[in-house]
Amino acid sequence: AALAGGIVSGLVLAVAQSIVLLPLLKRAGTIAWAVATVIGRTAQWFIVYMLGMAMVGIVVDKEIPTVALFFLMLALTGAFGGLALSYPQAQVLKARANRSRNWLVANAVGPVVTALVVGMTLFVEGQNNTRDYTTLLMAIITAIGTAFALLDLLHHPLATAEWQQSLIWDGADREETLDDTVLGSGLYGHKR
Repeated sequence: AALAGGIVSGLVLAVAQSIVLLPLLKRAGTIAWAVATVIGRTAQWFIVYMLGMAMVGIVVDKEIPTVALFFLMLALTGAFGGLALSYPQAQVLKARANRSRNWLVANAVGPVVTALVVGMTLFVEGQNNTRDYTTLLMAIITAIGTAFALLDLLHHPLATAEWQQSLIWDGADREETLDDTVLGSGLYGHKR
């Protein structure tokens, strides 16, 4: 069940991300990205399923060591799940940009924060009141983190990056700031 769910979920995620990344990665890069996403998402689902099944029977009392262990297990589940998805994707990015490790971190943050929020809800409320919007919460947090990571990667391409020719950053062709400028006024043009 986890394998089939991971493949289907991976295909949906791969199509959505590939549509967004097609102008940047072109066809070959987008296909590699889609394959990496399906592999990573399937591994993510399997890891979360296996760790979740291992934690099903855990009863946590209010003592600090058991609560700390519970939150550690939730954080590790989120981290391993996020890394499982992002590692294959980072390999696709590694061939195109410096700092591809940032992609790993950005994808681990959303699942870890979401796992801790759900854990806090379980601990305080005794039941999962966030169940209806847990996926949305994780998607929003992960989207914010990966947006910053993607912008950073796009700013630090290797010579082999497909977007090298199509993206021109505002100010990339700007001349150096003049020495006699006040508060960056050299950015507005030369004095006449």
